[in-house]
Amino acid sequence: LPGAILIGERKTGTSTTLKFLRQMDPRIKTALVGEPHFFDVATRYSKGLEYYRNLFQPACPSDAVIEKTPSYFRTPVVTERVYACNASMKLMVSMRDPIDRAVSDFYFEKRRHEEGLDHTGNIDLRSTFVNQTFEDVALTEQGEIDAEFPPIARSLYEVSLLRWLTKFPLKQFHLIDADLFIKDPVTVLRRIEVFLGLEPMITPDMVYLAKMKGYYCVR
Repeated sequence: LPGAILIGERKTGTSTTLKFLRQMDPRIKTALVGEPHFFDVATRYSKGLEYYRNLFQPACPSDAVIEKTPSYFRTPVVTERVYACNASMKLMVSMRDPIDRAVSDFYFEKRRHEEGLDHTGNIDLRSTFVNQTFEDVALTEQGEIDAEFPPIARSLYEVSLLRWLTKFPLKQFHLIDADLFIKDPVTVLRRIEVFLGLEPMITPDMVYLAKMKGYYCVR
């Protein structure tokens, strides 16, 4: 079973972070599927821990087994379920500038609505949402920030973090600076290695700046 979970938040580079870790450190083992959604989907959770265990790559005792499901962070029932599974679980939370994250989240949802798809890719979600800008929906009629609008609500990190802290001590958390990752991925990744109990092996020569793309890639 995993000893660490990247629990969120979405649109903060969680997929890229996990991809880099998997490619650059062979001691880090991950799920065979991108996002297991074991703890937040009742039909999967009901299958039990043996089902969950079989979702992961084979690992040695010296390896670090981790998974990533960003929706865990903001789903209340997950906190209790993860605690019941392993009260010593290490928890990683990726964060970026909350406004940038909210805007990115909004346009991600907007594209899905324009395509008429939900996250499964098969449910029609066409609505007037596609004709609106972030500014149109971010404010209430009174001109105040609408904290209940999902892209904004997901940027209120402290709301979810405080719930997790009621069950897990602060020492079991590692906050990933997604904005720093863009500029200096090696520093961020090495900090994660240390948090996972691994001797850092990721070095600057393992990445390069793709100037045409404007971001770092694995060699």
